[in-house]
Amino acid sequence: MGKIDLHPNENIIKAALINNYAHINSKPFVVCSELTISEEFKIVDLVFCKDNLSYAYEIKAWNDDMRRLQPY
Repeated sequence: MGKIDLHPNENIIKAALINNYAHINSKPFVVCSELTISEEFKIVDLVFCKDNLSYAYEIKAWNDDMRRLQPY
C-alpha cells in the first residue's frame, strides 16, 4: 500500500469536495474555481451554484496563511 499524505494539497481537496457534492446532489450544478466574489477582488477557491444559491469555499492547507479568512 502506498504512503498516505496527511497534508493533501489544494487540488486534492477541491477534487474531493466536487466528488462529494456530485454524489449527494441529483440536480445539475455549476462549479467555479478561483472566482472573484466582491468589489474588493476577494477570490474564493471553489464555488458551487445550484437552485439560485451559491456556496463558496476557501480551502486552507495545513501551512497556509489564514489572513484571507478575515471577514470583509
